[in-house]
Amino acid sequence: MRPSHILLTLVMAAAVPAQAQRAFDPARPISVVIPNAAGGASELEIRMYMQKYTEYTGQTVTYDHRAGAGTVIGNSFVAKAPPDGHTLMMVTSTFTIIPSIYKNVDYDPRAFSPVSLLSKRPYLLIAHPSLPAKNMAEYFAYARANPEKINYGTTGPGGAIHMAGAWLHHAAGVKVTYVHYKGSSQIYPDLTTGRLNATLAQPQSGLPHVRKGTLKVLGAAGAERMKMFPDLATAAEQGAKGYDYSGWLGIVGTPGIPAATLNRISAELAKATRSPDIVKKLNDAVAGALADPAVKQKLNDPGAETEALTPQALTAFLQTEDVAIGELAKSGLLKPE
Repeated sequence: MRPSHILLTLVMAAAVPAQAQRAFDPARPISVVIPNAAGGASELEIRMYMQKYTEYTGQTVTYDHRAGAGTVIGNSFVAKAPPDGHTLMMVTSTFTIIPSIYKNVDYDPRAFSPVSLLSKRPYLLIAHPSLPAKNMAEYFAYARANPEKINYGTTGPGGAIHMAGAWLHHAAGVKVTYVHYKGSSQIYPDLTTGRLNATLAQPQSGLPHVRKGTLKVLGAAGAERMKMFPDLATAAEQGAKGYDYSGWLGIVGTPGIPAATLNRISAELAKATRSPDIVKKLNDAVAGALADPAVKQKLNDPGAETEALTPQALTAFLQTEDVAIGELAKSGLLKPE
């Protein structure tokens, strides 16, 4: 089934009659399932939002790591949890990729309840200094002359960094070797020592290593140049025609959560993501990595990082994600192993 068909039914799946569900209880904790290895940048970000959610509501939030199989293990667990709003799951671009490449999962991917899109994040192509390339154009030229010699690190087969990398190299007409890990935190030890050559990374996780001199930045993944790097050319400008990738972070719940519960949680998360101290933390995470006051000033736009959309808007956003993913799946570039 195409992701668009799956995503179109997300809001409909949330509209199960409320009387058939266990009621949401603000006195009980919310468990956020993390379907990735511990310590990734997305987890650190979502913990900031949920901490603020706790401050606003008084409700305790706990975290449950269930990594493996490109997030399928976590998805499967959440799909079977009670539909009362007390089990939520962190989702990234992988959430829209899974239906295209995993055909025999033991849950219905159409059934998850959308809660909120929390943020959209630009990505950078970063590399070990030993790679003979100063920018993406030179990176593509080297890859073209040395097929499959570049070791590109991913957060798992079929995951967001795998998908984004497959799309990037396909758009540039080059081939690399994909080396899969269980999470972004596991990539950097090999990348900074040169076992890996490159990966796509969020600024918050990649720039501290760039500042130390253990990694370098080659280009930006989005369609437009980044505010923090106005002189850094995009992938499309450097030879990857039509390439445009930005990471995102969201929250979904178990199948069948009543709309009133979804809207309640989403409204509190919207306040959390837009709170001044959260915006400052996100901006400082990037600007601090660069130690550049001018960069920090450019990032002080509260709407630049956070989104906090409604459940209905999250579903509409997810529908737009499937175009490139569907094409990559058809081409065979995305495979679970």
